[in-house]
Amino acid sequence: MSRDELLEQLRPARLPAGYEAFNWHDLLAAFALGIVVALLLRLLLQLVAGRPEAPQARIARELTALEQLPASERLVGQARIYRALRSDSPTIRLEAGDQAAPGNGASPELDWDRRLSAALYRREDVTFDLDAFDAEILRRARESA
Repeated sequence: MSRDELLEQLRPARLPAGYEAFNWHDLLAAFALGIVVALLLRLLLQLVAGRPEAPQARIARELTALEQLPASERLVGQARIYRALRSDSPTIRLEAGDQAAPGNGASPELDWDRRLSAALYRREDVTFDLDAFDAEILRRARESA
């Protein structure tokens, strides 16, 4: 018996009346089921992945890790974090004649920029309080959140 003869002897499938017709009710049910599955999948992924770390917590963790480094390397790491926090503001270029001393009537932001620039590029003998700079970075992180 050949394959074609065997297929001819099979009875047609018995389906309930109207089952062959795909109407808008079925389409709506399939769409709703897809939405439910997508929401459940998203919930499951959130539970597995956990909450993303808050930017403030990430910055605090990075600053804590920098405390183990020598002062010059810590200052460079702090400057990187500080500049990332200020990425939305224009870059302030300091000329060689600018005063790096704090309290010259400029905004606190410009004051920190000048002090940081003086400490990084050693234009003069600068004493830079790394712990106070950590506090300033954390304050900015709270403000930007």
